[in-house]
Amino acid sequence: MSRLSQSLKRFSHNMAAGTLLQVINLCAQLITIPLFLHFWSKPAYGEWLVLTSIPSLLWCFEGGLAAIASTRMTMAAAADNWHLANVLFQNVLIAQTILCAFIFGGCLVFVQFVDISQLLHLTHTTNREASGVLVLMICYMIFGFFINLLRAAYRACELEARGLLALNLWRVFDLTVTVVVLKSYGHVLMLAAGMASGAGVCLFLTWLDVRRKCSRIQFGVREASWTQSKRLMIDGAPLLVGQAASALFLQGYPLIVNRSLGASSVVNLTVVRTVSRTILQGIQLLSSSSSPELSRTYGRKDTLGYLRLLKIILAGSLVGGILSCIGMPLFGPLVIKIWTGGKIAMDSFTLFLFGVSIALQGFWGICATVLLASNMHHIFNYFYFSITVLALLIVPFFMHQYGFRGIPIMMIVADFSLLVAGIFLCQRKLTHISLRELHRVFQPAFYIQKVAALRKK
Repeated sequence: MSRLSQSLKRFSHNMAAGTLLQVINLCAQLITIPLFLHFWSKPAYGEWLVLTSIPSLLWCFEGGLAAIASTRMTMAAAADNWHLANVLFQNVLIAQTILCAFIFGGCLVFVQFVDISQLLHLTHTTNREASGVLVLMICYMIFGFFINLLRAAYRACELEARGLLALNLWRVFDLTVTVVVLKSYGHVLMLAAGMASGAGVCLFLTWLDVRRKCSRIQFGVREASWTQSKRLMIDGAPLLVGQAASALFLQGYPLIVNRSLGASSVVNLTVVRTVSRTILQGIQLLSSSSSPELSRTYGRKDTLGYLRLLKIILAGSLVGGILSCIGMPLFGPLVIKIWTGGKIAMDSFTLFLFGVSIALQGFWGICATVLLASNMHHIFNYFYFSITVLALLIVPFFMHQYGFRGIPIMMIVADFSLLVAGIFLCQRKLTHISLRELHRVFQPAFYIQKVAALRKK
């Protein structure tokens, strides 16, 4: 079997496992949001979303070390340099352990001296409950750090699909705990404790599986190298910025909406983003599934395989973007009304704006994936962070002018700016990729030719 065929086979396995993950995520969102709205009041659910957004923001402090470890370890393993792969793995393991100790210690000090309920304007959650939720969700986040690092081990051993199955197990635990707690009329502390416990169990099971399946990965500190640590920090700093931007994008908006429009509007935003991001997750599935193979083909100088994978994810993003712009305004209002039992209503034009934002995110997300898989991600992450921070600073003025609709308008402006920056950097950094080679993906003849080829088979 040729290398290209092997890459496409692994890509298909990653797609299958990734699809299962997205199906689980979708089912979790479809089930849990109506349950929250049924068993808890809308403001109480909004305050839960605000509280859990803080640990989500702290994900950025992981610095993307697991992501850079995945890319570097995969490229080293592709060259059969397992010594370097283990040096990278152990360096990141040490760095993450130290970082998590600082984050957890800082959280304990923070909850002792700060009235969180007053700080976040919470009216349905006491300070004791808010403090407990924050500590438990920090533990949940720390377990997630190490699960992501173990995925780097799977990826280096060409078992990325197995790493995705570990995430599937984690999501199933989350869904089960949430349903059980809500059905038993549990409170916020019970839910946070259950989620943190489930993440801990998943981490332990994943660690056992990595020890069994990834025999060439060595745990410990003996292979750690200060030289490699410095190199990781050089490449990790831009990823820290990128992770911070991603966390701010996902969790910064709920915090700002809470202060500007109230906790109930946070629930509205969460519902709309859940619907719109379902399409985005399908688009991102192609990018994330192809990322390991992009790294391998890039490391082997296999330009043909690299371009072929790139055309696949570009075509998928184009189709997904069109579906987003058409499907959101046509079906979104009815879906949201039925899904939430009429508690949340949204007009078609607002949903169309969210659909345009999702289409743009799909395209600039490809640029980000390609740059990261080729270890050329540095400048883009600084663009990402700067544009995201600027958007969060400006969006209150947009909301004052346009109300809730100001959120997707600001997102479109930011996403278009990131797309322009991503295309520019791909052309500058990856000189072997030509727009002339890729622009056919945006022409109908490209798809007509592919359909004709499939019919002949």
